[in-house]
This record gives sequence, C-alpha cells and structure tokens, in this order.
Amino acid sequence: VVGEELVQRRIEQADGDGKAVHRSENRLEVPLLHGLEFGELPSVDDDPAATWAAMRDVLQGALDDPAVASNEADGPMGRMSFEQIFAMIALPDVLVHTWDLARATGQDESLEPSEVTAMFEGMEPMDEAIRGSGMFGPRVPVPDDADPQTKLIAFTGRQP
Repeated sequence: VVGEELVQRRIEQADGDGKAVHRSENRLEVPLLHGLEFGELPSVDDDPAATWAAMRDVLQGALDDPAVASNEADGPMGRMSFEQIFAMIALPDVLVHTWDLARATGQDESLEPSEVTAMFEGMEPMDEAIRGSGMFGPRVPVPDDADPQTKLIAFTGRQP
C-alpha cells in the first residue's frame, strides 16, 4: 500500500501546482515541454500505472521524433530544445523517484552509478537555486567519503 500511495502521489505531483502543468479532467498539458500535449489520459484514480504508461508513451514519441526533440523554446533556463528540457527535468526526477519507490516498497535501491554521478555533478553547483525553488528540502549531512548515490540522495533532502 505504501508503494501504491507513493506512485499515486508522484503522478498527482506531475500535475499539482498549476504552474508547470494545466489539467482538466484527464487532459494534461505541459507548457514547459514546448506545448506538448498528453491528450486524454486514463484516470489516475482508477489506474495510476496506465496513466504513467500513457504519459511515458507521449514523451518517448516526442523524443523519438527529431523535429519535436530538437524544437526550441524560451524558458526559465534560457532557450532550450525539448530534448534538453526533458534531460534536465524529467530524467533526474525519474532517477530520484526510482529510489523513492524502491525504498517505499522494500526493493533494491541501487541506481545506475553513471547516472547518479552525472546528476549529482550537475546539481551540486546549483545548490542555492535548487534550495530556493522549494523543490527539495534541506541537504542531509553525510560523511565526505560517502558513495555517490548516498551523496545524491542526501543532496535531494532524503535520508539515505
């Protein structure tokens, strides 16, 4: 049940604040993703896995289409392609929440080391901006010699 509740919350967070996403019934539009529309989605209340799969399929289709993937638009971080925005926002989100779900459901919490290192090295210089965004809690202290995954998880405000 804890795992199912966490999955439900993650999907709800994907459309929770009204700033990055507009939702009406089961329709989801994400302006930061260059106007990409998810169209009609299965109900998150009835089938969270189907909602996730539908969102994933739209995103993968956009990434597989060179015209969409390379489409550029101005955003809070400057002019970027859809592919760049996706890599900057969605991939780290999925990586960290993979850990969350594994922790919540008692599964193996090991993440791909190269992805962990790349994410931590990319985020650490933006520490002040990240904390100021309110998207992460305070950094959890860990020993200097902690492994990269422990450092990343602690950096995102989670207890490793």
